[in-house]
Amino acid sequence: MKHRLSALALFPLIAAACAPAADVEADRAAIEAVREAEGAAFAAENIDAVMVVVTDDIVMMAPNEPLVSGRDAVREWANEFTAMFSITFHSYETAEIEVAGDLAYERFTAHWTITPKDGGDAVEEILKGIHIFRRQADGSWKIARDVWNVDEPLPGT
Repeated sequence: MKHRLSALALFPLIAAACAPAADVEADRAAIEAVREAEGAAFAAENIDAVMVVVTDDIVMMAPNEPLVSGRDAVREWANEFTAMFSITFHSYETAEIEVAGDLAYERFTAHWTITPKDGGDAVEEILKGIHIFRRQADGSWKIARDVWNVDEPLPGT
């Protein structure tokens, strides 16, 4: 009986050692592909394609705006944003990715120009932000949290 308990106690360690190793580089590449797809979808004003890369419980925190939560609210926000502005990405790059099981975060930087469709002046911005990704049941990654801000100082400072 004593040996049986010892073997049972070791089972989790043996199972973990036999489990397939996580392919972190493949996860990182998949996460970068999601970011690239998100940027391309926004630039093309393809909100359906944006919705493909976000989770049902997406939370978005854009600069100078209230929190936006859930697919329907993000779709509405994205439709309003792209109705008001054309977006040109000059760069949209990963600065750091960390994967921990079924969650990952990406720190990104971007440089874009948003041009008002009503004929106002274009605004060029340097962005920095964080995406939190969640692995889906099919193994794909989607953005669950999207937070960014801009480098420009507040007016009058």
